[in-house]
Amino acid sequence: MRRADAKRLGVAPRPGSTPSSSDGEPPTEHTVSHTATRADSKEAARNVLEHLHNFAHQMNAAEEEDVNNLKRMMAALEAQVREDLEEEADARKHAATSLEERCDALERALAALQREHGDLRKDCGSNMAQRLDGLESTFGAWADRHTRDMESMKRTTDHLSWETAGFKEAHEQHLEVEANLNTAVKGLTSAAEQTANALAT
Repeated sequence: MRRADAKRLGVAPRPGSTPSSSDGEPPTEHTVSHTATRADSKEAARNVLEHLHNFAHQMNAAEEEDVNNLKRMMAALEAQVREDLEEEADARKHAATSLEERCDALERALAALQREHGDLRKDCGSNMAQRLDGLESTFGAWADRHTRDMESMKRTTDHLSWETAGFKEAHEQHLEVEANLNTAVKGLTSAAEQTANALAT
C-alpha cells in the first residue's frame, strides 16, 4: 500500500519512511522539513555536549578545590597529630622519670623501715611475749622518767617560791630603809635650818 492510499485510509505511515506523492514526484517540502529537523538535532546535540563539557569542567574544578581543601585539612591534622604525639612522648618521659624517682624514694623508705623493724626485733624480741615485755619496760621507763621530771620540777618550783619570798622580804626591808632615810634627811634639813637661823640672830 502506498503512503497516499494509507493517508486516505487513515493509516499512519511507518516511522522513518520518506513520504512520496501519489504521482511519483519528489517530496521537496518534506525533505526540507526533515533537513531542518536534523540541523536542529545536531545543534541540540552540540548544546548538550557543550553543556556536558562545561559541567565536567566545573565538576573538575570543584573536585580540584575539594582535593586541595582536603589536602590542607590532612596537613593540618598531620601537624596536630605530630604535635600531640610529641606532647604525649614528653608527658610519658616526665611520668616515667617521676615514677622512677618515687620508686627510688619508696625503696629507700622500705629499706629504712626494714632496718628499723630489724632493730625493734633485736631490741624487743622476736615473739609476742618478748615484744610485750619490751613495751612494758619501755612504758615503765617513760613513767619513771616522767615521775623524776615532775619531782625535779616540784623542787625547782619550791626553790623559786623560797627565792620569791626572800626577794619580797628584801624589798620590804629596802622600802623601810628608804623611809628611814627620808626621815633622817628631813631631820637633818630641819636642824640645818634651825642652826642657820640661830647664827643669823
